[in-house]
Amino acid sequence: MLECARFQQQQPPPEDSDQEDVEEKPTEDPVLLPVTIKDFENGTYLVTYTAPAPGRVSVGVLLDAQDGNPPQEIRGSPYVATFVEKPRPRANEFAGPTVTTFIANTMNALEKFCLRTELGLQATVKADDRRSLLDVRQHIKNVGLLKAEHELDFEVLRVALQKLQELGANVDSSNRALKKICEKRAALEAAAEKREREMTNVFEEEAAKTKKAIEELDSSVCALRQTLTGECFYSFATSPADARTRITDISEQTNELVRTLEALEVPASSFDFPELLKGTRQTLSAVEEELRNVAKFWNVAESMLLQVEGYRELLWENVDGVEIEIALKAMQKSLQRDVKMDKKSDAYQGLAATLRTWIQLAPLIAELREPYMRKRHWNELISLAHASLEISTETKLSEIESLDLLALQATVEEITDKAKQEEAIEKNLILLTKTWDSAVFVLTPARQPDVNVLSLSEECSELLEEQQMIVQNMMSSKFFATFEIEITKWQKSLATIGEITQILREVERSWTFLENLFLCSEEVKRELPAEAERFVAIDAKMKELLRQGETYSKIKDFCVMPEISTQLDELQKQLSMCEKALNEFMDSKRKTFPRFFFVSSVDLLDILSHGNDPPAVMVHMPKIFQAIQQFDCRDPQPTDKDKSRPVATGITSCVGIEQLALPEEMTFVGKVESYLEDCIAMMRKTVRYYLKKSFAGRSAAATKNDWIKADPAAQATLLVNMASWVMNVENAFAQMQNPTAMQQCMKKHVEELTSAIRLVQGPLTPELRQKIMCIITIDTHGRDIIQRLLDEHATSVDCFQWQSQLKYFWDVKTVSQHN
Repeated sequence: MLECARFQQQQPPPEDSDQEDVEEKPTEDPVLLPVTIKDFENGTYLVTYTAPAPGRVSVGVLLDAQDGNPPQEIRGSPYVATFVEKPRPRANEFAGPTVTTFIANTMNALEKFCLRTELGLQATVKADDRRSLLDVRQHIKNVGLLKAEHELDFEVLRVALQKLQELGANVDSSNRALKKICEKRAALEAAAEKREREMTNVFEEEAAKTKKAIEELDSSVCALRQTLTGECFYSFATSPADARTRITDISEQTNELVRTLEALEVPASSFDFPELLKGTRQTLSAVEEELRNVAKFWNVAESMLLQVEGYRELLWENVDGVEIEIALKAMQKSLQRDVKMDKKSDAYQGLAATLRTWIQLAPLIAELREPYMRKRHWNELISLAHASLEISTETKLSEIESLDLLALQATVEEITDKAKQEEAIEKNLILLTKTWDSAVFVLTPARQPDVNVLSLSEECSELLEEQQMIVQNMMSSKFFATFEIEITKWQKSLATIGEITQILREVERSWTFLENLFLCSEEVKRELPAEAERFVAIDAKMKELLRQGETYSKIKDFCVMPEISTQLDELQKQLSMCEKALNEFMDSKRKTFPRFFFVSSVDLLDILSHGNDPPAVMVHMPKIFQAIQQFDCRDPQPTDKDKSRPVATGITSCVGIEQLALPEEMTFVGKVESYLEDCIAMMRKTVRYYLKKSFAGRSAAATKNDWIKADPAAQATLLVNMASWVMNVENAFAQMQNPTAMQQCMKKHVEELTSAIRLVQGPLTPELRQKIMCIITIDTHGRDIIQRLLDEHATSVDCFQWQSQLKYFWDVKTVSQHN
């Protein structure tokens, strides 16, 4: 693109005075293109740029005033250029067809303007011919309005022709044609001034007529605007059809006024006072807008009112109050959001009030539609409304609406709340009936045949507690009166069930506890004959009562039987007397055999009840004797003195697995406390026997490991091992005249400890491994003691370090005396 700058008095252009912006204008968002500007230093610039794709570009040329003001576009800017995929040959050359076509088209347009305007200025204007008058007026104005544009066109054409001439083109004919057009354009200005002077009076007269017509139009529009406020379509009492008819009538009047306004726009613009129509146009636009808003309002109102009327016609059993409330709130929101009509008008306020009323009514309808509303509640509501209505399948929502529910809102809420609470009570009463009509005793076989112990399942016990609390809450409810008889009945029934089952549980526990003693233990029968006889009578009554419970099966039926409470109380009293006698009997046994003090009453009763059966007593041995699982027994032989009881032959430990044979067999003779005393004496004898045997084995064994493996009693092995260690250390003290006596003792002890460690690393039985591990632990401690004696240079058995140790000795004299 070639640019030529024009400056007054031939001054050079200021530096950086021009700025080029080339903007591509495709169908999408415009993009600024980079440009290159070449200044020829003669007021001519060459601007080059490349379009990235076919389309149009807009070239803006800005002039920097360099006085602090923002740059201004030069005349003719911006320019628009079109780029195509395949341009014509030489299309981008200045001397090419593009520029020559532009020159020809521009000159042709200027010449046509001159010819058209010349004819228009010469036209004859007849009287009352406004159209021809306005045409002449417009031609006169166009001469002045387009003067600057045409001057720019003439200048561009002269510069273009000059540049073509410099490039060697023959432009003489074009220059002559341009000169003629310029002369015609100048002549038009003189002709326009002359014609304007000639028609001044006519123009003024027509302008006055136009102003008067505008004033009359404005008055009509204002009058129409003022009368709108009193129209029927602003009243909610008007039907949608009547409102729509009236809106159509006024819309036709408005359209007529709009046509009049449009007819006055041309002369008003021609006579240079278009602003006189501005107020009228705004008022008329406001009227049109208001009519559109009113029409939209009545369309919306008709739809909403029809929907509300549809709700009224719904059968009561099909009404969904929640759904109605949601729909009404949506309508209210739509009315507020979409309708632009005056919100203070009676029509708008009436529709809004209708929606508000139904929105307030919908929750009450929803509450009344709930299933907890019984006939008694409806009768109460209808009575308070002073109405006559029977709720049936044919009842419509309009009939419910006629009760004036909003005026009775507090009453409706109170009645529905009451109905809701009473429904909860009804459900609880139904649940109580269902629960206890099906609740049966859990039958557990008793020790005696053909008898079952009665008990409540865990679930049933939990339900009893829970439902007693529910009944208590119902008793304290303010809606108690309606169900007073049923609730009171259930309160008594549940209390009775709770009391009877509690006593039954205690009686059954005592009975099952005592029956094995008083019915099966001969010793108890001998010691407590009166109580045993009493218990036989109790047992018969108890079994009869349990069979009754099994017959009735249902818990509730059994618990409300006449005299059942009296029977249980009597049984409990009799069982308590038996228990008291039994406790006194057990106390006497504890005094006889004190180890029974460390045995629970239940275990003691089991021991006493099986006193004549020693194998049955063996299960309690760990509770009586520490580390004793049982005495190993054999069946009695014909050669035994007591052929009715087994004979003990050994002892089994409950710690690990260790069995020892008794030095001699022992017969379980007499009462249980007597043969348990014999057991204690036999255990002492057995301990001494195995200790003596272990000491002998320790002395006779070739190595300590051989002795450990051969010795049968682990505890005896540990005790003898510790006594041997004490003896070895004190022998070393006795040989203190030998300075190395204690070192030699230490050496021997370490060798034996090391040997035991090697032994435990090999394959062993679990019992032997456990015994050796204990010996290693003890011998390690013994090694540390000897090392401390060496470190402190102890020389006598009386030294503190040795006297502070716990020591074991084998006293031969004492052992001989016991033997």
